[in-house]
Amino acid sequence: MYKKREYIRSSEIGRFTFCSLAWYWSKIGIELKSKEANIGTEKHIELGKNIDLYKKTHKISRIFLVIFVISLILMIWLIFYLY
Repeated sequence: MYKKREYIRSSEIGRFTFCSLAWYWSKIGIELKSKEANIGTEKHIELGKNIDLYKKTHKISRIFLVIFVISLILMIWLIFYLY
């Protein structure tokens, strides 16, 4: 049996990229109440902050890893150079 394909309209891209679940609910006819929408928005803001924090800490940890590897290589070179 042929199944009809659903496409995202260009006017729906913003809603889909912000929250695919909210987009899906609107497609099947579930409208969120204002309180529910506000809770969802707050959760998305919190998630965004957590992602930003992860990106910052990940970048810092990579910098420390590079410093550690360079220090280790320098120490090994000094040990072999001095002896």
